[in-house]
Amino acid sequence: ITALDFFIIFTWILALLLGSMVSCFAIFHVWLMSHAFTTIEFCEKRRADDTKRNAQGYRLKELYARSPYSISWYHNVSHVLGPWYLWLVPTRTGMPGGSIAGCVFDVDLTHPLYQCTMSSGRAVPHDDQPESASTSSTAEHDSLLADSPVDAVLAPY
Repeated sequence: ITALDFFIIFTWILALLLGSMVSCFAIFHVWLMSHAFTTIEFCEKRRADDTKRNAQGYRLKELYARSPYSISWYHNVSHVLGPWYLWLVPTRTGMPGGSIAGCVFDVDLTHPLYQCTMSSGRAVPHDDQPESASTSSTAEHDSLLADSPVDAVLAPY
């Protein structure tokens, strides 16, 4: 075996290892994108305590089983990459613009976090927040939701 053969075999093995690591990384992030999770959300929700419950009785694992922003895989990917015909083209064409870009997101109205928000009549259902500290009534909160696509703050605690 010559030095050139060794170099070719070594670079081939190195390329194979790096390619498999980058492929795993890419597959993981495509999964995150298709389920509307960020990396931080995924790590936090994976470590959620199974014994903790919120005020409505939901276990944290139940609340974190899926993202409240996940509508469908197509919607999630389109929200990140734009229209389907531009998925492989790096451009902002077809993406939302203006002052609301990145600030307003569609929410799955059937998600338990959204149901907790609506049933409590508050924008953010905190367990440690006294009932008198409620910032709005249910009717006011519903009218706010009607004015914009989604203004529900889905912070569980």
